[in-house]
Parts: sequence; C-alpha cells; structure tokens
Amino acid sequence: MPINKQRQTRLNCLLRLMRENRYPNHPILQAAMSLMDEAGAYAISQKSIQRDVAYLKKEYNAPIEYDAEQRGYYLSDPNWEWDEGPYADKIEMDAAILGAHLAETILPQSEITQDIRRSTDRLWNRNRGSSDEFMALNALVAQASRGNVRPDVFQTVFEAWRKQHCLDIDYHRLKDGTIQTLRIEPHVLTLYDNVWYLKARLLQEGGLDKANPPFTVIALHRIRKIDYLPNRFKLDQKVIAEVNAGRLFSFPLLPTVKLKVSGFAIQYGREYLPVGTAEEQPDGSVILTLHDIQEYRLMNFILTSEGNAVIIAPEDLRQRAIEKAEGFLKAQKLTH
Repeated sequence: MPINKQRQTRLNCLLRLMRENRYPNHPILQAAMSLMDEAGAYAISQKSIQRDVAYLKKEYNAPIEYDAEQRGYYLSDPNWEWDEGPYADKIEMDAAILGAHLAETILPQSEITQDIRRSTDRLWNRNRGSSDEFMALNALVAQASRGNVRPDVFQTVFEAWRKQHCLDIDYHRLKDGTIQTLRIEPHVLTLYDNVWYLKARLLQEGGLDKANPPFTVIALHRIRKIDYLPNRFKLDQKVIAEVNAGRLFSFPLLPTVKLKVSGFAIQYGREYLPVGTAEEQPDGSVILTLHDIQEYRLMNFILTSEGNAVIIAPEDLRQRAIEKAEGFLKAQKLTH
C-alpha cells in the first residue's frame, strides 16, 4: 500500500526514536517532528501514533511493544529492518550519506562500520541517487583516527548497549594498573574528547555483588576481555540526559573563578572556557568571570597559556595553582 510523504516521514521518525532507545510516545514523537518542521505541517494526534504502530505491526510484522514503565514504544528485536521503507528526498539523502561517512570516520573498524556502508548503499540505490552525487558527498568527509579500541570489543559493547544486555569485562584500571573483573550494564555509549566511553552501572566487582550498584565510567580501550551476557536491563533515562548535557564525568565544579588573561589567551579563553562576563582593561588585558568549570580543565588552560592567564579569585585556587607549578618546575629540573 503506497504511503504518502507526510506519513512516511512520521514512520521514519517513530522507528528512529525506537532504535535510539528513546521509547517514543505521543509527546516525544510530536517534539521530534516539530524539530523537523517548525511550521507544524507534521502535527499529530495520540491516535496517529497508535495507528502508525498498528500499521507497522500488521503490514511489516514490526516487533513493536509498549513499555508501561517508560511509557513508550520499543523494538523487542533491535535487529529488525524495515526493508520496504524508507524513501527520502534529496536533503534527507544528503544528511544520511554525510552521517554515514562521519560514523565511519569516528567508529573503530568493526562489523558496525561495514553495516553502515551496506545500509547507506542500499538507501542510495533505493532512492536512485547518481554515482556523481555520491562521490561528491564522499569527498566532503576526510578520514580520522579511530583510536585504539579493539574491533571485537567495540562490536560487543555496541550490541550490548543497543540491545540492553549486561557485560562481563576484564578492565585495566589506570589508577593502579590492576586488571579488575567487572559486571556492568552499559547505559550510555559516547565519544568524549576523541575517546570512546561507557557510562555503566557497576553490578559486580571481582565476582562480588554491589549492594547499591553505582554508575561508573569505562574507557573502551582499557577493556582487555569482554563477554556478552543474556541478562537484560532497562535504560536509566536520567543518566542518559546527564551525559547528553555534557556531564559524563562527576568532577566537582568550581562555581566562580576570575582570571586575568592577556595576549593569545584572551581569544583562547573566550572560546575554550565557560565565560560569564569579560571586562576589558586599560592595559589590553581582560578579566574573565567563569562559572561551573572543572579544576583540571582550568589548570590545563593556565599551563598552556604560557603566563598569559593569572588567577585572581578564589585565593585558595590560586595557591593550588602555585603548588602545581612549583611541582612541575621541580620535576623538569631533575637530571637523569
């Protein structure tokens, strides 16, 4: 049965939200559609999403279920493919191809990157795109380093995160160099400063259960061994929201810091730091007031500013910076 363009777009969006583990319902789908069309041409009703779900289940045998706790729909089989959809217009196709190339650039080599390439080729052929247009898009994205995550590790982590399965891993701790056996729930998979991390709930450590399992951050390149488990879990939407807001790590934040910057550090500071206000001074320097910044990030900025950034307040932070600088100088003066 032919599908009109408006419904096609809505079905594509609904399936995308389910694949992203967003548990779409009427408000979530409406919000996502509104982002695609602010004019409101895609306004939908509660019954629309119910009809769409019923249509996909009847016509395409889509494995869609409703989660009462999350109050939204999900795919009980994340590997299910809607082979007879989706068709896209030129702008949507460009976005799909560019997104695929970006994914190939940042993802470690694995079956996932191969699947992305095959899926993109199928989508392109289905929409009858020309080879010249494809090559033009291909040339827009350069290759970059994918880091040193083992392909088998990334593949297993990705599948466990996507399908919400637990993992057993042997993990190399950076702090003490030991290898720890951990059982985790992989709630968030994210690329942060060109490093792949998991925000995971720690269920076991060294074979011992955690009474109140905390969340921890796992660097994928430090995983030495990995096993995919049949145990399922439900995603913590609060943790997902925190990571999306930039709070992957739980570093304490300095509420207010004042810096005097000069030279190249002025522009660098304005671009790199969370600046609240910038007051220009008669000598050409600038007083920056910063809000909610991690101390390690501030210290890195001061060190790389080559004397062009000075802490004005708070005083105890300035003293810590002096102690760190003295330790740095002492270490550099040591002879071997």
